[in-house]
Amino acid sequence: MASETSKYLKFGAVTVLILLSLGYLAYTGVEDSKSYYVTIKELQSMGDSAYTKRLRVAGNVVPGSIRRSGTHVDFVLKEQDLTLPVSYNGTEAPPDTFKDDSQALADGSFGRDGVFHAKQLQAKCASKYAPQPGQPGATPAPRVTNALTDTSIVVSVTNLIKQFGRFAALRGVTAEFAGGKLYAILGDNGAGKTTLLRTLAGLAQPTSGQISVLGATNFHDVCHRVGYMAHPSLLYDEMSGMENLAYFSQLYGIRDRSRREEAIRAVGLDPDLSRPVGQYSQGMRQRMSLARALLHDPKILLLDEPFSNVDVHSAAGMVRLLARTRDQGKTVFVVTHQASLLEGFADEFVWMRAGQIVARARDFSPPREAH
Repeated sequence: MASETSKYLKFGAVTVLILLSLGYLAYTGVEDSKSYYVTIKELQSMGDSAYTKRLRVAGNVVPGSIRRSGTHVDFVLKEQDLTLPVSYNGTEAPPDTFKDDSQALADGSFGRDGVFHAKQLQAKCASKYAPQPGQPGATPAPRVTNALTDTSIVVSVTNLIKQFGRFAALRGVTAEFAGGKLYAILGDNGAGKTTLLRTLAGLAQPTSGQISVLGATNFHDVCHRVGYMAHPSLLYDEMSGMENLAYFSQLYGIRDRSRREEAIRAVGLDPDLSRPVGQYSQGMRQRMSLARALLHDPKILLLDEPFSNVDVHSAAGMVRLLARTRDQGKTVFVVTHQASLLEGFADEFVWMRAGQIVARARDFSPPREAH
């Protein structure tokens, strides 16, 4: 009996040791895969600990600093008066938005050679919060033609075609949209709704046709005045909501913490919540993603399925927020399969089918051809 007990005790001890070892390996693996967002100032004050962590650092790309060789790029990031040389060695070429004066986020490690070695690279166009002409560090702002009032045409598309191979997602779309209105973009799966939204957001280049946003035909000139919320949240799971917005604030040049808090409270969340976004419910993630889109106070808001997996009460609160945003003179486009939520709030329902706009109406009444 004693030998049997001893055998089970030994087996139990071995099992515990194995489980503890596996737990330790899993923990260290997670820790190794984590990356921490830091500013250039924080990076330069970290001392030796900067060499042992995976980091993210953001800043403006210094004009004239970009040197390319295949997918490899050397450049310099700038944050106020501080600079950081960066060497990108990712497997993919930098995004098209990576250029002089863009805001870039480098993900990698800091070397003892004083260079930040990046494996991943993201970039956004310059922000309206960046230094204005005449201020220190400013670069000449691009000229945006046609000053527009809230009721002017803020978005127009002419014979817009977008093909993916032989499939035409957009088939000659021509439309104009006035400012200060809330538009619901409706239709079945594959109707072209998301493709239209991505094209307006400058994320998909049309195969042919013309687009004008806020009077500009070059989207780069006005991208800082457009907010975009994709169907995926595009948030970093290991960071809290405030940490996520702190990162995006750097890309937009926003240094006011109260602006981040305001955006989070506007969507019904608590800016003091320290829980990582990865532990949020899907509805909370959607609302935080909306806060990210609102952060830089855009003139045009493009939202792809913002109510997906959001409970009815929270969705109703989001709709009221969008209506208030519209009432402030903004223009809001919402792609959704939950159009009934927008009844009494949307100024116009836009129906799409087979890559074309087939009907536009003030009331939520599906046209016969959209069934």
